Formats: sequence, structure tokens, C-alpha cells
Amino acid sequence: MREQRTKQQALYLEATIFGEYLVGQTPPSAAADLYVRAVSGRKTKPTKHEQRLLAFMAKHPWSVAAIDGGLNIVNRTSEVRSRIYTMFSILEARPEFHDQFLSKDRAHWYIIPILFTGAWGLLTSLFGIVLVKVVIR
Repeated sequence: MREQRTKQQALYLEATIFGEYLVGQTPPSAAADLYVRAVSGRKTKPTKHEQRLLAFMAKHPWSVAAIDGGLNIVNRTSEVRSRIYTMFSILEARPEFHDQFLSKDRAHWYIIPILFTGAWGLLTSLFGIVLVKVVIR
């Protein structure tokens, strides 16, 4: 019973961290509840290496973007990425967040911030590859 409660607490923490990564704020408790139910019902479980990554992200939420980017390059089918996508799907469907996931009309000069963001994303992903390799050792 206690082990199950601890697992649920860890999943709530994941939901919070992934929600903050995706929308910049703590997700509503209903979204976290849905995440816990969705992940608890999955047949696939994280490997030993993925458990280390999840524990590292729980202790260091700043690392989520880098680890997500790194896994996108070295292991796209990771359970960690699947969990991030699960939270993404939950938040995207919520009325208070859905606008954040829709494209918007922008001026032509907006390509400059897009290029900067892309370059920053690439650097973050490269750092993430290193971080993933170090954490899973």
C-alpha cells in the first residue's frame, strides 16, 4: 500500500514538472490526476536507465528540456518521452491551455526569433545528449 502511494506521489511530481516544462505553470490537479491514471495504466514501464532519468528530472526540473531534446536524438521511443507526450496531450486538450498549442499569425520578421529559438533548441538538445549519457551511467 505504501509503495503504491509513493509511486503515485512520484507520478504527481512528474505531472507537475512536465506541466511546468510544457506550459510554464503548475498544471491543474485534474490534469495531474489524469496523468497519474494514464501512466499507471500503461503496460510499458521505465527501464533502469529511464528510472534514473526520471529521478534526476524530479530533483533537477531545469533539466527536463535538455533531457527531452537529447532523448529526441538518441532514443525517440523512450518511456520518458512517452510520459512527456502524455502530459502534452492532456494539457493540449484543456481549455485553459489549448491556445498555447495553436499557431498564430506573425509578421514576416518573426523568422528571427524562430531561428534563435531553433538554434537554442539545438544547443539544448546537444547538452541533453551529454546529460542523458551521464545520468544513465
